[in-house]
Amino acid sequence: MTLVTATRSRFSHTIATKLFARPARTLSALLLVGGLATPTLAHTYAASASAATDPTHRPIVGLHSAAEARRNVAFLNAHVKSKSIELAQTTALSSTVASTVPANGDVNPYGVAVVPHSSGKLVQGAVLVSNFNNKGNMAGTGATIVEIMPDGTQHLFAQIDAAHVVNTCPGGVGLTTALSVLKRGYVIVGSLPTKDGTPATLGAGCLIMLDSSGNVVRTISGHGINGPWDMTAYDQGGTVTLFVTNVLNGAAVAGPLHGTNQGTVVRLVLSVPHLGQGKTHIVSSTIIGSGFAERTDPAALILGPTGVGLGSDGTLYVADTLSNRIAAIPAALVRTNTAHSGLDVTAGGAINAPLGLAVAPNGDILTVNGNDGKIVETTPNGIQVFVKDLDTTPVQGATAGAGTLFGLAIAPNGGFYYADDGTSMLYKQSAASQGTLGVATVSPLAGSHVNGVAVLAVNPTTGKIDVTVDVAGLKPNSLHPAHIHSGASCSSNGPVAYPLLPLKADAAGVAHEMVSVAAQSIPKTGWYLNIHEGPGMTGAQAAAIGCGVVTHGL
Repeated sequence: MTLVTATRSRFSHTIATKLFARPARTLSALLLVGGLATPTLAHTYAASASAATDPTHRPIVGLHSAAEARRNVAFLNAHVKSKSIELAQTTALSSTVASTVPANGDVNPYGVAVVPHSSGKLVQGAVLVSNFNNKGNMAGTGATIVEIMPDGTQHLFAQIDAAHVVNTCPGGVGLTTALSVLKRGYVIVGSLPTKDGTPATLGAGCLIMLDSSGNVVRTISGHGINGPWDMTAYDQGGTVTLFVTNVLNGAAVAGPLHGTNQGTVVRLVLSVPHLGQGKTHIVSSTIIGSGFAERTDPAALILGPTGVGLGSDGTLYVADTLSNRIAAIPAALVRTNTAHSGLDVTAGGAINAPLGLAVAPNGDILTVNGNDGKIVETTPNGIQVFVKDLDTTPVQGATAGAGTLFGLAIAPNGGFYYADDGTSMLYKQSAASQGTLGVATVSPLAGSHVNGVAVLAVNPTTGKIDVTVDVAGLKPNSLHPAHIHSGASCSSNGPVAYPLLPLKADAAGVAHEMVSVAAQSIPKTGWYLNIHEGPGMTGAQAAAIGCGVVTHGL
């Protein structure tokens, strides 16, 4: 069997994005107040709640207009791409962990999840991978989950017999990217099944819950589950909140050349007992996202909203594949209504049919592209700060690496895991870039409109750190001192560690500066960047109007 040829045939054509007319949304309301996450989300949630029945998503005008926000995003992304995005290209290389093909020959690895605690067959630090295709490469018929141990050996965790769920999982078994391992030892995986690998036989599927030995203990169907495509879990032990993207709300009957805007995000709250001490109960089910583009596809089977990740402030990020964007659903843990298709965090640029999504420890959003084999790191205020090739294998009729990347998970010891369905392998991107790459998302202070990003990179030639600062929302033609300070947060009031060049704003209030500082590495914590009112540093001129904590990039 030639795995590369077989599995790549699923994506013999590049994913066509932006196919359907959708209502206008707020363009990065996160950016409208400069990326200050919590106040922004409180503001946008209130507006979303009051307009829950309004499908037009009227732009929310914050401290500056949506048009100004668009200009700021475009400016900042243009500079990041031209000045610093290539920095990630030369950092840590991916390493092969193991094959994801079990003894029965299932291929097309989709879901990736790290085991948090040892229990039964589950080993802490191991990685589970779900397979979507059978050995004949028929999509929606894969039935296995493999466990890849910390030493790289692979074992079969579960092979789910469709006969065991025939009455409770509509359509049978075809394991998707929706995969989570819970603290109490359960594994939950999505099923979007077919009978023959074609859209004509798609079933609504279900969520399948297994114990730590790989035995099915229950299924969840209905409750808004209709083609569960991806999932993330907010795990509190006895209470688990699942966020599930669904791609079959009307798409399966529309045919391969048509689509709908009916994709959803469902929040399921579960009461989860300890293993062997009772049954899991569904506490509530709420549709918190709706109107996402979805369609069946002769090459890819189904396309629609895919990866999801929960930010520390309660924002749920969604990879909106067909609309080529990352969406944000505010107050995802508590909202009682739909945010429709959410707010734009970022769209286009290096984002190219995003599929798998994970939130990095520094709060940035990692997405893998369906159209070109790249991973993109985006700050919560919408700045695409890094991009890296993960798969560059030539693909006939498409961009190199197209159709190979799906599941993505953060590694506990730094870096991330990803599944490559072109090779049916699990890879790990190491954290070797930590200490050599960093980013600070600049948010406003003192009622300013300042927003932007600073990228820090160790220069191996000079042994110094090159700092690139791109900021918008300044007063036209103004001058602003900027420094890297010592301290863990913007409220630390720490001393100046490294002075930067003053930021010189142009007539549009945007500034770009580059400087090298005499430091050899970037600390994991302990630096933040301040932008001051200026032009001097006495009295009110020394007040900070923008600040960002320096964190590691990829």
